[in-house]
Amino acid sequence: MELNGSFLVINTFLAMVIAVGYLIYWKRTTNAGAFWGMASGLISGLVWFVLIKWALNTGFVAPEGSSAFRHLFHYCFAGNGTGIDPSYATTFVPLIVVPLVSFFTAETEEGKEEFYAVVSGKIQLETESS
Repeated sequence: MELNGSFLVINTFLAMVIAVGYLIYWKRTTNAGAFWGMASGLISGLVWFVLIKWALNTGFVAPEGSSAFRHLFHYCFAGNGTGIDPSYATTFVPLIVVPLVSFFTAETEEGKEEFYAVVSGKIQLETESS
């Protein structure tokens, strides 16, 4: 796997890190917000990656006089022979999706206080010993 492929794989998981960061540091985050943030980031990165591969394999071009949308598509997915890296989608989509979904979903308070107490170190988790 070449360096760009490795970079893409690592950044694909960035959506999960962003969603977990929201979950820990913003108390308004809901389970649905974290889930859909991770899912949308992963899916948007994969779709972006597939569109780049499609545009490059088909030789997609935007000749002069074509629509602005076609030029934008060419710039994003086939420009300079590589397109724009999908890691941008996996980063920015969850930054928008997590708060939006969290604002529109209700979270019950049971379990949330315990979660933040464990994260802050006030409560120790009981672990099973073998």
